[in-house]
Amino acid sequence: MSFRADLDRLDRQLARLRGRLEPAKQHPATTLAALVSAVAHAARVARARIAIGGGVAVRAHGHRRETTDVDAFLRERDRRGVFEALREQGFEVAAVMPPFHYIAQRRGDPPDVRIDLLFPRGEPELDAIRKARPMRAEGFLVRVVPIEHLIAMKVIATATRGEAQDRADVQRLYGLGKFAPAKVRAFMAKLPEDYTTEFDEIMAAICRAAATARPRT
Repeated sequence: MSFRADLDRLDRQLARLRGRLEPAKQHPATTLAALVSAVAHAARVARARIAIGGGVAVRAHGHRRETTDVDAFLRERDRRGVFEALREQGFEVAAVMPPFHYIAQRRGDPPDVRIDLLFPRGEPELDAIRKARPMRAEGFLVRVVPIEHLIAMKVIATATRGEAQDRADVQRLYGLGKFAPAKVRAFMAKLPEDYTTEFDEIMAAICRAAATARPRT
């Protein structure tokens, strides 16, 4: 074997060694707007009805709080098309609790920068998918969970899991005048499981807090 061939082989070995030793190149985390854009694109390509909930829906309805993930509620029949459309955009799809919960993430992104793909079996989520209306979210036109459904979801999350962020979202959206309590309560009264008592308790606590914070004259 020639000296040049030996050098070439050595160069290749060194290159492989450098690849093992050098840290992986970091890339900027995917932005929230890019995640919403990916969902919007997947919905168009797959002709799927996707309802955006969670923190992005809270932001779309008027409370611009921080969040890094996107909650996307889908119908079972749209699963394959949406997954394929997301993979074509560079996302990896992994099961969290199949067949109800999956995540889509780009390699290298932090764990909390992701799309949560949720396939509900009950209410109010299924009705939220049906009634989600187009709204601007992070600059993109997507279907967003209606405000009554969003508040109901957050009341249920507060009651069943004690989620402080969900309670805070309800308080802030109410403070901004984004929903009418009577209308939300009437909607919740029609759900298969009754959480109107929990809603009343949350609203009463919000009103007490507001009264305490109000300066006395």
